[in-house]
Formats: sequence, structure tokens, C-alpha cells
Amino acid sequence: MKSVRLLGRKFGYTFILIALVEFISYAAFFNPTMNTIGFFLLILAAISLSVWKIEYGLYFILAELIIGSKGYLFSYEVSGTSISVRLGLFLSILVVWFISALFRKKFKFANVGLIKWYGVLLLFVVIGILVGYFNDNPIKDIFYDVNGWLYFALLPVFIAAISGKKQVQQVLQVASAAVTTMLLKTVILLFVFSHQIEFVLPSLYKWIRTTGVGEITKMENDFYRIFFQSHIYALLSFIIVAFIIINVSRKNFKKSDYIIYWIIGFSSILVTFISYSRSFWLGGIVGLAFLMYSIFFIVKLSKKKSFQIAFAFAGVFLMVYIAVLGIIKFPWPNPSTFSGGLLEERTKDVAEEAASASRFKLLGPLTEKIRENPILGSGFGTSVTYETSDPRALESNPDGLYTTYSFEWGYLDTWIEMGIFGLISYLALLVTLFRYGWKLYRKYVKHTLEESLILGLLAGIVVLSAIHFTTPYLNHPLGIGYLLLTTAIFISLNKDISVKHTQKKVNDK
Repeated sequence: MKSVRLLGRKFGYTFILIALVEFISYAAFFNPTMNTIGFFLLILAAISLSVWKIEYGLYFILAELIIGSKGYLFSYEVSGTSISVRLGLFLSILVVWFISALFRKKFKFANVGLIKWYGVLLLFVVIGILVGYFNDNPIKDIFYDVNGWLYFALLPVFIAAISGKKQVQQVLQVASAAVTTMLLKTVILLFVFSHQIEFVLPSLYKWIRTTGVGEITKMENDFYRIFFQSHIYALLSFIIVAFIIINVSRKNFKKSDYIIYWIIGFSSILVTFISYSRSFWLGGIVGLAFLMYSIFFIVKLSKKKSFQIAFAFAGVFLMVYIAVLGIIKFPWPNPSTFSGGLLEERTKDVAEEAASASRFKLLGPLTEKIRENPILGSGFGTSVTYETSDPRALESNPDGLYTTYSFEWGYLDTWIEMGIFGLISYLALLVTLFRYGWKLYRKYVKHTLEESLILGLLAGIVVLSAIHFTTPYLNHPLGIGYLLLTTAIFISLNKDISVKHTQKKVNDK
């Protein structure tokens, strides 16, 4: 990775294929048969390519994760149950890897010190399932509560697929293409809804909602909030790209790639703003704080350059604000009815706003449930009833009492499911992964792509950990996928630098 490449063949092919898949998914919304055909074609394509090279299977998994949010861009109905394409890809690629490993007898992991914490966490997941079962929690609730955690089973696939620097470069191109597609789709949706383009607006809304890709909400100031769960990757992309642009010498970029980095970075923070997610905004502040700390105390750029970067960020955020206004106030084809400020809507009366108020009302019942079984927890599928003012919940619960096994407070959720030791094991995994990456960072020459990528990925762990307080991502495939990707990249880069050190010792002798 001597040059900082994003705009390679993998990027271009992936971008085109994802755009095609998105279009077919939209068309399939009007044709259930096409939806079924699309589901099986994607699964068969993923299996066929994975048998050839396991990394191609990972490309399918990673691209779907970034663009699919809940994983239902395609689905298959069987016995009244909807099987998502994400689940289909998960099972298919895992089976392909297992059969391949069985024939090659490659089941050993390097870096046992890092991997063991995944095993410890898996143990507490199993305990959480058993505790939930013996507490008579509904089997259906246990399954749906635990199914996101099953994504950890893809760890060996990630490690096998990202086995060297070349694979790191290629997987970054695939991820960048998927993020770029998601960013473009978000901006297009904002334009369509802001300008009320009637001939396509109803079907787009139903497609986005039905596939679980996201939510489109008209705010009081007539701003249309476009929110995807997968927008977390927009925020993570911004942080990683910022580290690379700041820390890597411009001469190491091809001109076209340098421009693409800036476009992705700017578009990522633009979409993070458009999401109107306070959790993402908070995560962004944490990420920027980590970035500025790194610039001053880790990378140790000059004070002059550090302050220039700080002012540059201020300029970028101002441009983002102007860009959003430009999109929604563009005079063609229909003038937007937006009025007022963009920030006020999400920064005033935070505690009284329906979703936030409901989140705070959930805290009491959650702490009471934790007190019942603080050591082992109450198991997966444990439900809690609380008072809510969220309009979506009130539609089916007019009395304002809402019962659920899915909680917004991520760490408390884990405590209830797996007990205090289960929570500690997850925190230990996060700390171990961060320390592993930090040690790896210190092995690399300053101001290289690898060093900057490692810092960016470390910042991503910090951002996810912060967001998880109020919006659970670390028990969801979106957050787990990021941890697996980071782990595999760290292991691959560590293996590469270890080989270089060994070769150097041999040459010195």
C-alpha cells in the first residue's frame, strides 16, 4: 500500500453492482417474484465466488451490511417467516468457509490473546441463552434477541479473507464503494422528499420502510429527516478518511484518489448531519475529540498545522450546513416548504422530545430489572414494560405502556441479557482490541497509510463505544461487523510487519 488507493477496479465494479442491486430491489418492491429471484441470485453468486476465493464472499457480506441496514433489501417468505438476504449470506458464506477449512484442516487462529476474548464473550452469550430459557422467556423472543450476536460467528471468515495487505486494500475499496452508494442514495432521497417529486415519492417511501433500510420523517420545520441505521458507516468513514487526509503526505495520493477521499469525507459528514441523529452527532463529537487529541499528542503535528486543521473542520461544517440548505432549497422542480433553522429542531427541548423522553423513562425499569439478577442477568428475550410517548409505539399501545425485549441503552441491555460478567467480557474485548491496535500503530513508520488507517479504526472503536450508551450498535450486525473488520485488518497488518521484521533479521545476519 505504497500509494493511497481507493479508486481502483474493485471500487468501480462494486459501485456499479451495488447500484444495480439497489435498482432491482426497488423494482422488486412491485414484483414479489422478482424479489425472490433476486434473493436466490445473490445467494448463489456469493456461494459461487466464495468457493473460488473466500474474500469475495466477504465482499458480499460487507457491502450488504453497509447498504442494507436491517438486511431486507431482498427476502424470501417461507411458512409465514421472512428470511432476509443478510441471514442467507451469513449462513451461506459461513458454511462455505467451514467446508473449505475442514478440507484444508485450517482451524487454528494466530493472535490467541486477542481471539480468546471473542471466545469468552461467546461463552456468556450461551449462558444468556440458557438463563433466558430457564427463566421461561418466550423462545421466539430469545431467538430474535440473540440473533444479532450470531454475527460474531463470521470472525474466522473475516480473518481468512483479509489475509494480507493486498486483501486489506481491496476490502477498503469495496467498503468505500458501498459507503459511496449509501451516501448518494441519502442525498437523492433528501432532494426527492424536500421537493415532493410525486411520481416517485410514495413508492420510494414504502420501499425504504418495507425493506428496513431506514426511516423518512417530516420534522416540524418541514425538513425531511433521512435516517438509515447504516449511516453509522458514514460517520466512521468520515473519521477514518480525516485521519488519512491529515496524516498522509499528499504526494502519496494519486490526484483522482485524493479528490475522491475529500468527496467521501465531505459527503460522509453531510449525511451524518442529514440523518438528524443526536446519537451520531454525539459520536461525531467524540470522534473529533479523539482526532484532535491524536493530532496534538500522538501524531504530534506542529501547533500551527493543528490549529489550521481545527479551522478547516469549522469551515467544512459550515459548508455542510450550506450544502444541506442548497439541496432542500434548490428552486427546481418544486420549492421546498422548509422554514427555520436546521440545528434548532434537534437541539431544543431534548429531554422533552418524544423519543428522548421515552428513552429516559426506560432507565428506571431497566435498573429495576438489573437488580433482580445482577450477576447472571435475566437472559435473552427478557422483556421490560415502560411508559412511552413515542408516536410509533403509541399507535399500537394507546395506553402509553410499551413492552419490549429490545432496549436503547446498549450497555444496560447487555447487563440484563448476560449479567455483569458478560458485560465485563465485552468491555474487555473492546479494550483488548484497542490495545492491540495501539501496539500495532507504534510499530509503523510515521505518516504512512497503515499508521493512519490504524488510528482511524481505533477512533471508530471509541465512536461506537460512545454511541452504544444510548443507541445499541455493539450488539447489532452493523457494529459487530465493524469490530470484525477492524480485528481482521489489525491481524493482517501485524502479520505483514512481523514478516518484514523477520526478513530484516535474516538479511542482517
